[in-house]
Amino acid sequence: MAADPDRHGPLARLLAKDAISDAILRFARGADSSDLELMRSAYWPDGTDDHGNFSGNALEFTEFAIEVLKRFRVTMHFITNTSINFPAGGRADAESYFYAYHEHLPEPAGCPIMVTLVGGRYIDRFEERNGEWRILARRVTMEWSEHRPAATLGAETLARFKPND
Repeated sequence: MAADPDRHGPLARLLAKDAISDAILRFARGADSSDLELMRSAYWPDGTDDHGNFSGNALEFTEFAIEVLKRFRVTMHFITNTSINFPAGGRADAESYFYAYHEHLPEPAGCPIMVTLVGGRYIDRFEERNGEWRILARRVTMEWSEHRPAATLGAETLARFKPND
């Protein structure tokens, strides 16, 4: 049976929270680098993911996501405001706000490059197995989104720094 971090002192709780945060970030890094194995390492093999456009086995979701991400030139997932609670030994609930930037591949000549911005929350149930924390169930809520032409910044708008800044 897994240990309850709250019953084993503040250090155990802190280490569990760090491992959970690391799993959340592994998913984001894996998505942004199209690294299937890194994304998969955030989930248990029997885990689930309800991402809105996909609901089912988490490892199957990672394969689906890699295919979807091929439509973008670049993606960046930012994770903020993570709250982690331990309702029982070996279980944790985490809620993380995210902001995702998706720059689409260029369209035919004359069409602007488009950007999709999305904000929402990852609502995760974690489970500890053999000392390792991974996502057992993830539900994604999309709070807002925006689809617009990418900003085009000229050289005059870029930050300039002095050598000693």
